[in-house]
Amino acid sequence: MSEDQENQIIETLDDNGNTVLFSIVDIIDFENKEYALLNNVDKDGNVLENGDIVVMRLDQKGDDYSLELIDDAEFKKVSNYISSLQEEEE
Repeated sequence: MSEDQENQIIETLDDNGNTVLFSIVDIIDFENKEYALLNNVDKDGNVLENGDIVVMRLDQKGDDYSLELIDDAEFKKVSNYISSLQEEEE
């Protein structure tokens, strides 16, 4: 991942229309799809206290990218894949 991706803050809206900010932790390829691993951050890019990593599917349409929520089954498969990558590194 490039340094530009690491420092990029992404602005999204939650279900209530509130702005939520994320920074990209990593982008992984799994089953011919890309997934963004994101940290919830404040406007200065500081990781918020909960520290949970958010996983969203990264979809590309032309030159535009969008982040899509994934369901529990897809999340479980992606999480298991990420865990297997971490085990390989150890």
